[in-house]
Amino acid sequence: LARRRICAAAFIAGIDALCGTLYSTPDAAARRQADVQLTRVFHDAGVGASSASTAYTVVVAADGIKSSAVAADIKAVPLHEKMLSLSNCGETLHFSARALLVIVSNCWQVLDAQQRLQLRDFAFNCFVTKGRKVPNFAIDALITLTCRITKRGWCESPKYHLVVAEMLQLLPSQDPFYRQLGLRFLSELIEEMQTIGTAGRVRTGRAAAIAFRDQGLRSIFTAVKRLLQDLSADACDFDEFSDEEAFLQHALETLLACLSYDFDVSNPDRSNEDISVTRVPRAWSDTRDETTIGLFFELYQARPGTRCASLALECVGK
Repeated sequence: LARRRICAAAFIAGIDALCGTLYSTPDAAARRQADVQLTRVFHDAGVGASSASTAYTVVVAADGIKSSAVAADIKAVPLHEKMLSLSNCGETLHFSARALLVIVSNCWQVLDAQQRLQLRDFAFNCFVTKGRKVPNFAIDALITLTCRITKRGWCESPKYHLVVAEMLQLLPSQDPFYRQLGLRFLSELIEEMQTIGTAGRVRTGRAAAIAFRDQGLRSIFTAVKRLLQDLSADACDFDEFSDEEAFLQHALETLLACLSYDFDVSNPDRSNEDISVTRVPRAWSDTRDETTIGLFFELYQARPGTRCASLALECVGK
């Protein structure tokens, strides 16, 4: 067992070094060599470009990043899970998350129910537990991957909804990192959920957008509004460019994303180009009550001339 752990650690150290060189070195020759070696790692693991990832393979390989193309093969999923579990290198996590994003987007129907949830859990646990240790670009890639999986699986099982509840639990935290992490995830999820693609004449993602609108969005709005009410009392004392002001701004951005959601997404006659922001439905009547409107004006007056003030006014306009 000890020998196996040593081998795994050495393997991951090698992957970390190659990904670090691929992303970070200014030496073009070194990057090309790292690309070749990283491609060989995936080939040695029995991974080759499958038909499901052919389009991505052609595009990425044309840019000279062959390893990214090979890594976007569904056969590479076990290797990516190993990388996400064992590595703390930002470049490795980003490389793996971006490859898995392509796999989830192109090969969702090939993955079985267990594989889908397992991938979600790997990505989610990775950015929550390793967030302090890795750079923001890696966290962002993992959040995007988790949100994409959550969207694809939202209508399949309530288990995909649990990430919303877990992120909401972070908002009252006294730890600034985790409070910010919760808002970052929720903002990304709202944006991902209302993005509707087109496959031929079939609109993809509408069912998830409608279900999320009815099942998850309201809880996010309520929790973030409560957070803003707690912040408003001291908002005028926040130093400019401070962590507190940044958190307030992010909370307002998240609430604005809730209010700007495409509530008319269920309309089957709207083309992708015609999608625009629609007004919040009557069921959300509390968004127009004096308490809510007063909260936005209170924040506007507390942070005059700042981005927070502008966001507060935008919320009033919704």
